[in-house]
This record gives sequence, structure tokens and C-alpha cells, in this order.
Amino acid sequence: MNSLERSLQVGLVSSLIALMFVFWWTTTLGSRLLIESFVYRTLEAEAKSVVSTLELSEGGLRLGNYKLNPAYETPVSGDYFVVQQGTQQLLSRSAWDQFFSLPDMVPGQQHKSRLQGVSGEPLLVWSGGFNREGHEFTISVAKNIAPIEYRLRVFQWFAAIIAALLLAASLGVQRWIVRGSVQKLDAIRQDMLKLEHGKAVSLSEDVPSEIAPLVTEFNRLLRRFDQRLRQSRNAVGN
Repeated sequence: MNSLERSLQVGLVSSLIALMFVFWWTTTLGSRLLIESFVYRTLEAEAKSVVSTLELSEGGLRLGNYKLNPAYETPVSGDYFVVQQGTQQLLSRSAWDQFFSLPDMVPGQQHKSRLQGVSGEPLLVWSGGFNREGHEFTISVAKNIAPIEYRLRVFQWFAAIIAALLLAASLGVQRWIVRGSVQKLDAIRQDMLKLEHGKAVSLSEDVPSEIAPLVTEFNRLLRRFDQRLRQSRNAVGN
């Protein structure tokens, strides 16, 4: 036998689960995209800082004596840059153990990518083409985002727990609401018992609007049956 309450519960539970999954997915995806966008903007700013330190020499470009991010001087620091002009490459000390295959880019061209370092660590790489005093070159700046991804995973678990708690609370509230709505039908059942024992002649029409037409039609049938019963009694009496 079909249960109206069960049908409502199943429909609402399915909707809430889908809604909470969409909430979790959009939250985690949005946070990842936001963080990656911030990292790329930071890498672009770092690339421009590297450009400002470059000096022209007889052999081409060389790094000046300007101070950059100290992480570029520490091997395997997770922050790297490569300046490429033709076959010449200038690497930060931190990038000596890394391998970067960079395409030559025209001034103004930019490219964002995701690579793996020599140890398998995830790297976000920003590359751009520059021109300085007639010298065209390409700069790529990379950052190890393994620590960021770890924090993102922690955030994803946190968001999943929040979504689960919201789901549990929503399921409790909707179960209470559905139960309260279905229990309003008990008044009709009580009226039916009164009709059975002759304590009432019709059903109360003080019911939810969704079933009011059914109750009204049932009362109309009761009056019709009562009228026919009286006609039958009169005919028998005659």
C-alpha cells in the first residue's frame, strides 16, 4: 500500500541530499579556483619583480644584484623561476634541481599551467613573454602548492562535515513538518468513526485546502444517500 507520508519523506530526503552535495561541491570548487587565481596573480607579480632585476650584458641577460624572494636562493624551496632567451636560461638557485621545458613566448603572451616537480610535487606555473630594450625573453615562475592542497583537503572535510550536519538538521525539521501535516488527516479519521457510530451526520470541512474538495464531495454523497434512504422508507411506509 502506498504511503503519502513515505512518498513525501523520500522526495524531500532525495532533494536535500542533492542540495547538500551541490553545496559541498560548489564550495570546495570555488575555494580551489579562488586560491589558484590568487597564486597565479602572485606569480605574475613575482615575474615582474624578476624582470626588474635583469640587466643587459654582452652575452645577453643576467641577474642584477637586487634582492628577490629569499626562497629563490634555497634549493628545493618550492619557489622557482626560469628566464629563457633563445637557448640561454637563467635559473634561480632553487630551480637547479628542477627541469622546465619552456616554449618561447612573444611579449604580452601569457600562459598558466600545472606541472609536477622532480619529486612529484604539484606546481602552478605562470609564464609570460617580455621585451626589454629590444631583448625578447620568456619568464616562468613556479610554486609548489602541496601545502596549499593539504589545507584545501582539510577545508573540504570541514565543508563535508558542515554539509552533513546541515543535512541531518534539515531532515529532522522536514520529518517534523511532514508528520505534523499528515497528522491533520487524523481529524477525518475521527469523524469517520463518529459517522460509523451515529454520532455525526457529516465530516467536518475544517481540513487542509488540498483535501477540502474530497471532503465536500463525500458530504454531498452522504446527503444524497440520506435522501434516498428517506425516499425508500416513505415508499415502504406507503
